[in-house]
Amino acid sequence: MKYKNYRGSALQNVRSAMWRVFSSERLPILKANAGPTTIVAWKKLERVNECYRLLFQENHEGVYWVFLISQEAFSEVAVPTLSNIHCAFTLAVCDIFLNPRSKGIVCTEKWMKRRIENYIVSKYYKSIYIDSN
Repeated sequence: MKYKNYRGSALQNVRSAMWRVFSSERLPILKANAGPTTIVAWKKLERVNECYRLLFQENHEGVYWVFLISQEAFSEVAVPTLSNIHCAFTLAVCDIFLNPRSKGIVCTEKWMKRRIENYIVSKYYKSIYIDSN
């Protein structure tokens, strides 16, 4: 039960961190009670697609955007050193939330687990976090 509560809190932290890092100028606001039609329309917006693409790119300081979201989502007090799991978790949430190919934003345990496992073994993923740390 504690894990589930922590996961829910971590999900919310990552979602909030996306808007803090990207800002509402870059990432349009999506209401928490948005219906499926609104979510699909939001994901089709070019600004949302740009944020999704940015996750896998470096900013002007040479830091990957997804790593900035991880740093923002997990405080240094609670998580002094970001682990691969924290980083893969962040990427999984961002992928579900921003990926224009998916129709929803609900981070089910099944979808999260599959993405986290894929990111941990991905050479591209490792280059993001090894280079950023």
